[in-house]
Amino acid sequence: MALLIIAAVFETWLGLTIVFQFMRPSPRWIKHHKLIPKHVIPKWTFFAPSPGSVDYRIVFQDYRAEEEPVGNIREIPLHVQRSILHAIWNPDKRRRKAFFDIAQQLQQLQQMQPLQQDRIRGIGLGIQMTTPYLAILNVIMEPKPTSSEARYRRFLIVFTTGFDGATVPQPVFASNFHPFRTEALASD
Repeated sequence: MALLIIAAVFETWLGLTIVFQFMRPSPRWIKHHKLIPKHVIPKWTFFAPSPGSVDYRIVFQDYRAEEEPVGNIREIPLHVQRSILHAIWNPDKRRRKAFFDIAQQLQQLQQMQPLQQDRIRGIGLGIQMTTPYLAILNVIMEPKPTSSEARYRRFLIVFTTGFDGATVPQPVFASNFHPFRTEALASD
């Protein structure tokens, strides 16, 4: 008898867990009546009914003066061809996941800012001083300028859907123009 009661409790818990995965927000009867504490039923994402469908890409370009590009647009390589080995050993996954999370955070920060800023012309000082912005800026400013005429660098976060290139990349975040340090220019 005790075994049947335990089995019924676990079956109910499993059933409610599955229901919670597909309901956003949580069912009203649990929210309003507080019949079940919110930490009793987990909210796992491996049942994802609406998985992520976009890829973020971080591109950058050098500029002679603001609005005067020099050289080609370059990309931080975040997407690689997968192999069987990646199922066992994939140390770059953390780096790619970090950039994906940072791109999402910057997009969210930009959406929270007042509409006084122009998405393409640049962003305010508040976002520039955040950890996600500074992390990307640090990586972006590392490669040498493409030309001796380059004085500024700017990055852009765009999203695409898939590797096939069928969709046009949509810009979601544009940085300000950042000058190169004089040592970087002198070493060319």
